[in-house]
Amino acid sequence: MKLILLKLTSYALVATSGARGDEVPSSSLRGSDVTVGLEASCEDGYKAGQKDVQRMWKNNGSNCDNVWDLEQEAKKTKNKKYPDSGDWKTKSFNECARDGVDAEVKKLEKKCLEDDSSQCTDLGKAAAEHIVKDNHCDPGKGNTSSQYTNYKKECKKAAKSICEGQIPVVANRWCPQRSLKTSKLREMQGQCQKQINKMVPGDESHESESEISVAFEEVDDGEAIQVEERIQCIEPTTRFRRGQSHAQACKANASYPVRFVCEKGDRLCCSRGGITEARLGKFGKCQKVRRSKKNDGQGEKEQIALGA
Repeated sequence: MKLILLKLTSYALVATSGARGDEVPSSSLRGSDVTVGLEASCEDGYKAGQKDVQRMWKNNGSNCDNVWDLEQEAKKTKNKKYPDSGDWKTKSFNECARDGVDAEVKKLEKKCLEDDSSQCTDLGKAAAEHIVKDNHCDPGKGNTSSQYTNYKKECKKAAKSICEGQIPVVANRWCPQRSLKTSKLREMQGQCQKQINKMVPGDESHESESEISVAFEEVDDGEAIQVEERIQCIEPTTRFRRGQSHAQACKANASYPVRFVCEKGDRLCCSRGGITEARLGKFGKCQKVRRSKKNDGQGEKEQIALGA
């Protein structure tokens, strides 16, 4: 009996000595153990990305005036600190860190631009003041002119509306004795979007429609006379990219339903009015597109012709 026990013990020792102490049984590498390890690595990366943005925000004074530049600064951090390179563990960590950076940026943009509208209101007021200063009068009363979900996009839209409403308010506050013609008011209001874009960064690629307000002269019997009527136009590039035709793009916009074609090939949608031809800023000479019906013997067909 003792001899048998001794043999069994020796067999056990031999079997045990065949496994290294630093090896993990293969069964422990299957199933939930691996999943937990990956999740921990991703979670650590996500938190690291959030902390980077929080640290960046704190270093800039936690001031909502700086939120417009936060996305670009965060992008630099992602590219430099969390590139898409390395082994699978590093890539997993970096991917989650980049997601954490983006999430924290959107959180701060929402806090500054959506939950609190004061940033948008102040931006619109400031843009209005710049436009009045450059086109009408200086802050000193009586002075003459010294010769702007995607939270940033929505905020800039709100600022544009506020700016348009503030133009006459600022003008009256700075120079109440100087009259502001309606045509001049509309011209300055048309500069709000450009002024806002100039003051703060944003997704300008989406701001594809630019309003034009122009003064022009009409020739009558060889003599140039000033025409008071004005026209506003937009270049509906966003709709063109979606595959819409010129007619469809203008028809979809009730404020600018009239089609104009310019000498450089640009296609515009303009406001209603009696103007059939005008020089529209950078677009040069533009003509109204009119519909004419022609009977070719097979019934009437619509043709598009340029207005004379």
